[in-house]
Amino acid sequence: MIKKNLITILIVLVAVGCGEAGYQITSIGSEIGKLEEKIVGSYEDIDEGHFIHKLVFLENGKTESYMNIQGNEQPCKFGTWKIKGHRPYELNSVHWIQEKETAVLQIYPNGDLTKIGIIKTINELGERIKEPKSIPKEDQRTYKKVK
Repeated sequence: MIKKNLITILIVLVAVGCGEAGYQITSIGSEIGKLEEKIVGSYEDIDEGHFIHKLVFLENGKTESYMNIQGNEQPCKFGTWKIKGHRPYELNSVHWIQEKETAVLQIYPNGDLTKIGIIKTINELGERIKEPKSIPKEDQRTYKKVK
């Protein structure tokens, strides 16, 4: 009789534990959704008065990039974007995926993005590679959210 009660208690504890783990996954999923909503919009970086680089993150996961030189806006790069990571402490960067490289952008609480790294995906010979490189602090670019 005691064994049956003990087994029942163990089964209940395991079931409750699994339920809590499922709640955590749902919670993280909703955090990613909130972060994706926050990322959608337009960002600008002024390059020491020479030109304005505009970066647009669209709801459909696409990106558009423009250079504005003396009031003349020209498209320059297109790609996609994705929040990387599945753990709460990883949810502080977005990957801007382009044809030959992926830019890693750190997300700040005020909505700004800073380019902190590059992952080269295709080399000069057209071969697929994965070569990550951090950007030194003095060379990092910050894109201010405008919309």
